[in-house]
Amino acid sequence: NSAGSACNSAPAATAGTISVGAVGVTASATTETWYSNYGSCVDIFAPGGAAVTQGGNVLGTTSAWLDTSNTSQSPYRVESGTSMAAPHVVGVVAQWLQGLASAPVSKATGPDAAWSWLKKQATCDAVTYYSASRTEQTPNRLLYTGSSATVPCAPKNVSVTQASGSSVVSWDDILTGNGNDISGYVVTTSPATLGCTATESSVSASTGRAQCTLAGLTDGATYSVSVRATYGSGSQGTAAAASLVAGVSGVPTTAAPTTTTTEAPTTTTTVPDPMTPTSATTSATGNSLTISWPAVNVSGTVEYTVTITPGGVSCTTRSTSCTFVGVRSGTNYSFNITARNVTGVVSGSSYSFTTTAGFSVKLQMVKVRSRTLLTRIVTSPSKGRRTYRVVSGKCTVSAGRLVAPTKAGTCGFRVSIAKSGTYPAMSTTVKLVVVG
Repeated sequence: NSAGSACNSAPAATAGTISVGAVGVTASATTETWYSNYGSCVDIFAPGGAAVTQGGNVLGTTSAWLDTSNTSQSPYRVESGTSMAAPHVVGVVAQWLQGLASAPVSKATGPDAAWSWLKKQATCDAVTYYSASRTEQTPNRLLYTGSSATVPCAPKNVSVTQASGSSVVSWDDILTGNGNDISGYVVTTSPATLGCTATESSVSASTGRAQCTLAGLTDGATYSVSVRATYGSGSQGTAAAASLVAGVSGVPTTAAPTTTTTEAPTTTTTVPDPMTPTSATTSATGNSLTISWPAVNVSGTVEYTVTITPGGVSCTTRSTSCTFVGVRSGTNYSFNITARNVTGVVSGSSYSFTTTAGFSVKLQMVKVRSRTLLTRIVTSPSKGRRTYRVVSGKCTVSAGRLVAPTKAGTCGFRVSIAKSGTYPAMSTTVKLVVVG
């Protein structure tokens, strides 16, 4: 009841605990209470702030707590709080246990199975959040008992990466697990195309997102995109929607070149060929990783597509940076950058870059005989103890600086950081070009 993140409290944040948030339930609304803790460490909502009213004011929930002093109403106390919500879940789990053919004999057949059943029974997206502007919300599951739910929830955060003749549609895997087990997803469009599908097993473990590619699109045409979960023998769940204009950021790539007609012969405006960057840097904060590269084209004439692996998620932009969230510190990620101009011409090469989440690589080039502070080359938000070791080339490490050799070439060093707070023990190798 602290109106804060449950991830800062025990036992709510303890693995294996079913953590319950409170909602107020009236005839017209189901709303998260102002005092309930919230966030990813809360698993499910249950009634805790309403059901009894007096003079139009919500008082709370009738409890099993005898109140011998109360002679005007019920002999039971009326209370509000997450301590009212949690017993609702306990009672529903008790009903589930009562219906089993035999008692649970392990964590898998007891707590794990109970939680799996609760999720499948839960009603999705029924709760109105107390604060819609919070960056971290509680999963929108509301406790339900009775007939089994069947229809899976709608996917969330549908996004579209547009390209010439095709577009990649991506979305969050269904978090609530509500309804029947899903087998995958189907993406359809209006006007109709061949659509595309994704299996549940293809969901990225690192990002929690699935994706598939729509092909055969008509550049410049507007499409409504629908994403649904599939279950049973071809049944489909609730739809999530997005829209796209096929082509590069909605610019028809099949359009004719711009021409200007005067008394002189017709002239054609030529769009520059795209160029791919040849270097990049990264910066890390918490669970995000930003990759940046120098501009190598005339501003506004080229779109870059950056794909991160593992995960397979892409970012398309006309700027010179992309940020990927949900990365795991200490995990190695590879980026591939390609460029395309507004007429659909793709650069003849791509640029690949590998880094470790949790590190910010700031330099990739040093001069011969230079003495560069290591913290100018690579940093990390982790406060763990650092050690450095040269792994290639003739560079050396001395007094917190990287000492470059007297001749041009390449060198590399490895930085290792001990575990600190939420950051695991991690290491990465930084490769540098030594120039004259």
